[in-house]
Amino acid sequence: MSDLGNKDVFAENLKRYMDMHSLTRADMAKIMNVAYTTFNDWYNAKTYPRIDKIEMLSNYFRIEKSDLIERRKPQPALNLTIQNTIKNMNALNSDGQKQVLDYSSLLIDSGKYERLEDPETQYTYIDTKYAAAAGHGYLNDEYATATRHKVKVQDTPKYDEVIEVRGDSMSPLIADGDIAYVQYNYEYKDEKIYAVQVEDETLIKYCYLEGDILTLVSENPSYKDRIVKLCEDSPVRIIGIVAGWVTPEE
Repeated sequence: MSDLGNKDVFAENLKRYMDMHSLTRADMAKIMNVAYTTFNDWYNAKTYPRIDKIEMLSNYFRIEKSDLIERRKPQPALNLTIQNTIKNMNALNSDGQKQVLDYSSLLIDSGKYERLEDPETQYTYIDTKYAAAAGHGYLNDEYATATRHKVKVQDTPKYDEVIEVRGDSMSPLIADGDIAYVQYNYEYKDEKIYAVQVEDETLIKYCYLEGDILTLVSENPSYKDRIVKLCEDSPVRIIGIVAGWVTPEE
């Protein structure tokens, strides 16, 4: 069965290439010269773009149209270091990419960094004291007892706090039960994922700030946006940016 016209398949592929190039929906709407709402409907699998727009996207990302409209074949999971390397390579021009490739060849030729044929996966244990909602808010006190989780070492970015995610409002990107790594020090940018405290609730959401109005947006389009006021007297604060997330091994 052909995937042509499948809005879900297209949206999934589109999100992957946007993430590889570190592009937001606002960025893409400008690049495609379409209204933000139009692009947002493509992104959320509500509508399907015309073939000329698909061709324009494929030219921009330097990929085949089939990479956008066909279901992706299952690929082996990439650890965090490889994912970040791919992002960095995509941000470089051809000369920069060649320098990275040449340097990696030197590392291989040195013999000091050879990867074992059957490396034993390294794990660590992290404790989460709090749970955050990817759905409806959870009271922090409800999960005051620490819970231990087993995760792969290579999937662990720098973090100040770890929070267990509850709910499906950020799925399929962040699943129910995943562990979110939160950094306290960050430069705020719209359309990034943050841990936000709203009174006694902790939420994991995309954030958009205009003045003192903070809009909390879910990945799952079935959830409505939540609008709160961010000011000195408000019981709302951004705890930190979500630097990464991982599905625990057990």
